[in-house]
Amino acid sequence: MAIRKILSILILTCLSGCVSMMDFNRDSIKDVFVLDFESKEQNCDRSSVGVNHTDARKFFQNRATMMTKRQIDVYYPYVMCYAMGSLVYMGAVCEWKIYASGTGNIKCKDRTWYFACDDCDDLLHKDFDRVCCKCPRSAD
Repeated sequence: MAIRKILSILILTCLSGCVSMMDFNRDSIKDVFVLDFESKEQNCDRSSVGVNHTDARKFFQNRATMMTKRQIDVYYPYVMCYAMGSLVYMGAVCEWKIYASGTGNIKCKDRTWYFACDDCDDLLHKDFDRVCCKCPRSAD
């Protein structure tokens, strides 16, 4: 009986992450603006995450894949170098960040959605190995 209860809790936890991702409507993203840049990395400057308004919109609407926070934490390096801005999602003003590692998030009130893009170098205008010299991508 206890095992059954634990399995039920695990399944519900996993499903809640999927439901959270499924209820995000990319077409409802409007008015994307780049507001600032921040870096705590020595070899990361504004050009490392050189997104403009159009690039940021493309990142979230078309190019990046939605992921869970856990997937981002496990599969992508932690880089404190990012562009940030605002957008309107379903009528609410929200904040976004796009990191030099090719990850990003949108935060609206108490909800946060996570994204990652492995093929966004053309949008980010950066060389990943230069930005994150401690964690280069492996050559396939």
